Amino acid sequence: MAPPQIGRALVVVVDDRISHGEHEDSIGPLVTELLEEARLVVDGVVVVPGDPVAIRNALNTAVIGGVDLVVTVGGTGVSPRDVTADATAGVLDRPIPGIAEAIRASGLAAGAWTPGCHAGWSACPVARSW
Repeated sequence: MAPPQIGRALVVVVDDRISHGEHEDSIGPLVTELLEEARLVVDGVVVVPGDPVAIRNALNTAVIGGVDLVVTVGGTGVSPRDVTADATAGVLDRPIPGIAEAIRASGLAAGAWTPGCHAGWSACPVARSW
């Protein structure tokens, strides 16, 4: 018997080139696989451009839809189009200090980092669903 699922998740990929069909999404399926290994049911992968309104719309849809976890990937560097952290902070209620650092440390320990990616922004907030 398979272990029970622990919740629902949505993956939001923030990338201009993927959202415009110029590149194939390889990160969404990878994050989905990792979440499913953690026994989450992944409702889907949503790809949006690096636009604050598009990011906020995806997050609001996830919260309204009742998912337990939203994982955003992309748009966390230091260029003007990297607005994921700011857009996320504008939608959700409270940051949870330490989670972003733990994710970075885990990736570094696994050798999953590329040069410069540790300098990006992140946000790990919660939303009230009540």
